[in-house]
Amino acid sequence: MLLTSSARQLTPAAADGLAEPSHADAAAAQPERIARRRLVLAASGLPLLALPGLAGASGGTTLPLTPRQSEGPFYPQQSFFAQRSDLDADLLQVAGSNASARGTPMALSGRVLNTRGEPVGGALVEIWQCDAGGTYLYTAQTLRQGDPGFQGFGRTVTDAQGRYAFRTLRPVPYGGRVPHVHVKVALTERGARRELLTTQVYLRGDDLSGDFVIRSAPAALRDRLIASVQTTPAEVRASWDIVVAA
Repeated sequence: MLLTSSARQLTPAAADGLAEPSHADAAAAQPERIARRRLVLAASGLPLLALPGLAGASGGTTLPLTPRQSEGPFYPQQSFFAQRSDLDADLLQVAGSNASARGTPMALSGRVLNTRGEPVGGALVEIWQCDAGGTYLYTAQTLRQGDPGFQGFGRTVTDAQGRYAFRTLRPVPYGGRVPHVHVKVALTERGARRELLTTQVYLRGDDLSGDFVIRSAPAALRDRLIASVQTTPAEVRASWDIVVAA
């Protein structure tokens, strides 16, 4: 499928309401259930921390951290950052090029939260992935012909509500790997970059059973690496919240 995209201005708010509730949204609906559990514990004389999920700020629930995944060999080389100025959140349009990216367009959006469910504003979110032909750009793979219309790497900063949004391609399988997008989250503190997370995100509905990388995550937490997906005639819309220690 040949896609065209002229959208260059992305705002996280534009993605609101497009996907089913995230893990963090589900956690926010638990206070009443937790209150009942606290009453039962108090009546039994057991300590309130005897059950998992009751600890946290102000006695609330604690969200599990998004599992880490390997960075892989295709994070852009330093020379790329020195030579390239187009690092924005729209990977479907390369600055100065009239070429259109090949593949199925995807809107990837969500929030960055801490373990208390609070938004992490000002976080740098980076993504990178292969093009529709399975080639990563700006690495040793550039010796092969990649898609000149695909940016391959992008970054954005979360807003005050912790929201981020990207325009990219629906990932494709390659070399034994199922479709995935690589992700880094970092904060700048006192002028220095502090990386919070390196991981990979997958799409709900894809067969992930044969992928050795997602199997490396604890079984109970693998679902936190899978984005909710809504398919429209124009694009795939993926929603995924990221929980970091911040």
